[in-house]
Amino acid sequence: MMRMNGNFDRLIGIREGLERLTNEGMKGIEHRAAVAIDLQLEKQFVAGESAAGERWANKVDGSPSHLQKTTKMRRSKRVAGVGGIKVSLDKPAGFHQGGTKKMVARPIVPVGNELPPNWDKAIRGAAREVLAEVGGG
Repeated sequence: MMRMNGNFDRLIGIREGLERLTNEGMKGIEHRAAVAIDLQLEKQFVAGESAAGERWANKVDGSPSHLQKTTKMRRSKRVAGVGGIKVSLDKPAGFHQGGTKKMVARPIVPVGNELPPNWDKAIRGAAREVLAEVGGG
């Protein structure tokens, strides 16, 4: 058995900081990232574009997509940071997201496994802010 003597205050401080990060940090990151994504979605609705920055197609008659024309789905948007980030929008958002036989897709949230740069930047920025706060620096 090996014995160690010394001042372990710094090591204890690191352990306490890691515990704080685990307990407070992840909840804080999820919450702050949800706020950032909510703002990102708001920008998308105003600009009329997908999470990837692609312009939403006009309706068949050439008029703007209902996603911009009315604010029903925009107002129904809910973003929560609990166990990750959850985005929900009322019907017919799913039809716009994937399209139908009669309507081209107008994706609102990211498609596929890759986050678009603007969403990635928003989430990483939120995480950096919280880590700086929880880490004390």
